[in-house]
Amino acid sequence: MKKIFTSLLTVVLVFTNAFALNNIKSVWANVPVTRGDEDYSPYKNADGKRIANITVDYGEKSSGEVKSVAAVFGADGALKSISSDLLKAENGRYTGSYNVEISETEDETVKFFCLDKDTLTPGAKAETYAKSDFYSLTQYSVLNDTDDYKYRTHVSFGNGIPDMILPKSDGIFAVTDEVSANSGSKVMKVSGKQKDSDSWIIEAKNIDRNTKTLDFSCYVRLPEDKTKAINFQVEAFVPFNSTDGTVTKMKCIKPKANGTNSEWVSVKNNVWTKIYVTLDLSGFDLSQPNDATYKNVFFGLRNGSDTNVSPTVANRTDFYVDDITLTADTYGRYFDDSIDAEIEEISDKTKLGYRFAFENVTTDNLTTANTAEYAITTDTAHTGARSLKVYNRTSDTGTAAVTFSNPPSDMTSLDFSCYLKLGGSKTQNVNFWIEACVPYYLKDGTQKSSYFNVNPEGKTSPYVSISKNGWTRINGTLDLSDYDFSNPKDSAKTEIFIRIRNGTDKNDGKNNKCDYYIDDFYVVSNVSGAFWDDMDYVNPKIPDTVSKTAYKTMPIETEPQNIPNLKDVYKDYFKIGACIWTGTESDTSKFGKLIKKHFNSLVNDGIMKMPSILKIQNDGTLDYDYTDVDKFMDWASGNGFDDVVGHTFFWETLNWCSYSLKNPSNTLSANADDYKNRETLLSFMKEYITNVMKHCEGDGGADEYVHNGTSYNPENWHISAWDVVNEAVWGMTAPTPESGNKDKISYAHVKGNNPYYAYYDLIGADYIKYAFKYASECKTANNYTTELRYNDYDLYCENKQYADYFNAKADGVYYLIRGLLDEGIEVNTVGFQSHYYSNYADGVNVKFYNPANTTRFYTFDDFLEHTEYLLDKWISLGLDLNITELDIQAMARLDGNAKLNLYANGITKSAEKNQTRMYAELFKRYKERKDSITRVTFWSPADKHQYYDLRNESVEYPGIFDRNCEAKPMYWAIINPEEYLKDPDGNYEKISEGTYPLMTSGN
Repeated sequence: MKKIFTSLLTVVLVFTNAFALNNIKSVWANVPVTRGDEDYSPYKNADGKRIANITVDYGEKSSGEVKSVAAVFGADGALKSISSDLLKAENGRYTGSYNVEISETEDETVKFFCLDKDTLTPGAKAETYAKSDFYSLTQYSVLNDTDDYKYRTHVSFGNGIPDMILPKSDGIFAVTDEVSANSGSKVMKVSGKQKDSDSWIIEAKNIDRNTKTLDFSCYVRLPEDKTKAINFQVEAFVPFNSTDGTVTKMKCIKPKANGTNSEWVSVKNNVWTKIYVTLDLSGFDLSQPNDATYKNVFFGLRNGSDTNVSPTVANRTDFYVDDITLTADTYGRYFDDSIDAEIEEISDKTKLGYRFAFENVTTDNLTTANTAEYAITTDTAHTGARSLKVYNRTSDTGTAAVTFSNPPSDMTSLDFSCYLKLGGSKTQNVNFWIEACVPYYLKDGTQKSSYFNVNPEGKTSPYVSISKNGWTRINGTLDLSDYDFSNPKDSAKTEIFIRIRNGTDKNDGKNNKCDYYIDDFYVVSNVSGAFWDDMDYVNPKIPDTVSKTAYKTMPIETEPQNIPNLKDVYKDYFKIGACIWTGTESDTSKFGKLIKKHFNSLVNDGIMKMPSILKIQNDGTLDYDYTDVDKFMDWASGNGFDDVVGHTFFWETLNWCSYSLKNPSNTLSANADDYKNRETLLSFMKEYITNVMKHCEGDGGADEYVHNGTSYNPENWHISAWDVVNEAVWGMTAPTPESGNKDKISYAHVKGNNPYYAYYDLIGADYIKYAFKYASECKTANNYTTELRYNDYDLYCENKQYADYFNAKADGVYYLIRGLLDEGIEVNTVGFQSHYYSNYADGVNVKFYNPANTTRFYTFDDFLEHTEYLLDKWISLGLDLNITELDIQAMARLDGNAKLNLYANGITKSAEKNQTRMYAELFKRYKERKDSITRVTFWSPADKHQYYDLRNESVEYPGIFDRNCEAKPMYWAIINPEEYLKDPDGNYEKISEGTYPLMTSGN
């Protein structure tokens, strides 16, 4: 039998339904089990199952017991089985032997880990930790950290002594090769000390102000003539106040070293000795320096008595040091002095401008777009260690830009410079250029195009050929001397910008969306002003009242977190859907991977609405354009989504211009003859439903599936549900008893000069009946299994105690659907739109949006009662119920409508706690009605792609994943709402700190 020793896989805190341990140690082993690998002695047991016998060694311990767990994961990473055992020490070591059932056809991985409350001395290459990352029964983490972006400084002296190494006293520093280096070729020698405190210190520059730990290490050795060992200790200097607000002087802290209970480490003359410590900064407020001169943490060395000299108290020993390393637990600057290309120092920062060296993990003040992803990377760099990667571009405008808002009147020029390099496996160069936008009139009152290309210095053409093999510079000057910056063309557009553009990528011949790298991007004006240099960036402290949820997109490139897939957690309940934007269909983007991982139902916000499909041609006729529809359907089908919702055939409140053949002004008053009559409009409705439904089922004409040279195969396309009519009801014209009267329904239609309604005014309320009738006829004639759905909003605050607006709205929809059913019209599903606001969970005294009595209030309990009442009311119709357009905005409705930007720098914990509890309460009720609810769709699955930012002109947080596609507290509450609701406030805090021990079993 082969002995398997452990190796560190990750840092975890484990909680299972069999046991719960806090502050435990964990050691992981990762054992691949491949088919036919006889090293693991596979055999068939009595049941004919293939078994591998595996032994794992957890290391040394004198006595006691440890809990050991073995988990088998398939090639797709899904948990297949799990077992545990209580192990006792044998001969001073812990070993476990497992019989693991393995597949005959699939490569698998067995993950072993042991749990121990005490320190466990690890086996070969294993390490022990007691961190607060949580993994559930299936080993999934609340936090998704990556070392790639952590603050890190490494000094090996190959290029001299960098400026963060400072003399502590009068020690003499010199770079030398008189001894063999620990790594590289040079070391730093400290000599000529006058007292034991003379030495050197290294400055931890620009660390994130939320840093809790700083790891320091270095290698030290004595000169050859020092035959007796000397003790050294690390001193840390912390010039910050305490977190409790206490004002203190700079503290000198001497941490315990090398994992021992002593701060001293013995150093010899014939070997390099590593000295390492961890500095705990959790008690300091790094935003509050207490020294006017020092605003960073410093580390240095101090040595003890030197018995090689007499008297021994002299303590003036010389020594060598190499490979000094600083690492923080937060993201930040990466510095490595072994990199030859040093970053240019900016000597004059008095001019208005920007410099982006991309060494820090920030793109603040760089203008980016939703049509690309941006990641700081160590893949390549012009100078320093990092550059910016621009990738997964869905448009050529997904690029990097620098913006100047309201430029000063005396700004006459902008000098620019950047270095570019192609990404990916490109064999042919691509042309790039600089494009400027200056939306102002000239000083003589005339104007020219706001957009124009800028020629690089000394060139008559703007185009510069960029390759993958090296960095190419584009530089030049934008002449602004003729512009009048007091006279914008549009008062709402006062920004000038410079951005990177590129031509056709000849490597595929189809697009201009190639990946590229950019570094050392520099734009500076001729006028005095603020100069932004990302080399000076320091991530600010997050206030105690503010959540850690990202309020901006971080330029990091990571895979989706290894956390439970929502669709799998709820596989026995209902489909978990996501609404995505056009252009976000991607197999490689973070958002695309997130959607594929967690959701098994899709809807697109806009591409299946009539104006996106019916396009007015140059000759004034209408044509069906399925370009975006087909791209979406192809991506959904190709990625295994068997549940796609069509949204929507008819939406009265949407501009219905597509039927107005020659009416570009889209108003009822213009070209009235083009609106035809009731019969013509009904005929059009039937034609439109039939054509679009058949197309999306793959039954359209062959030419319908060819766009711009791309052909799609619709063989497996299917729409599971169509929103036949969307948001057709305003409410009721009078309070309605339970017996109801559908004639009292108030429909969305023309009011005054509102140009957005036509079907109701030209056909009447029957247009809804005919829409469902025509959809049913097409469905039946072609044997489709599509659900026919009515979808509407503001249905969630009904209670007889509170009539007014919401009661009338919900009643109107209810009686509309019941009336259709009574007439024998096929309606299969009700879509219960669920746009909510976090203040609903404030507890008491939350005002209605539009009640008749403005002094009326309702509580969170009222809201939950209303929700249950309505869920059951829709279910009473005997139809399937879908929760559609689900999201919870951080701001109250009136605050959002007023465009208040309350959470520009982070959502408060109180608002996010409300969101989290609301999601838990809602999903608890959804689960209780799993026999009737068949689909729950998130309208804003992630903060990254959601329209509230645009609509409200503010930073919003409606998603259960953040702008970096990381899980927010709401996600964890949804995973097991019943468990979360046992202690909502306490569990929220645990999730926020990454210590949430929540089981995923038993959902």
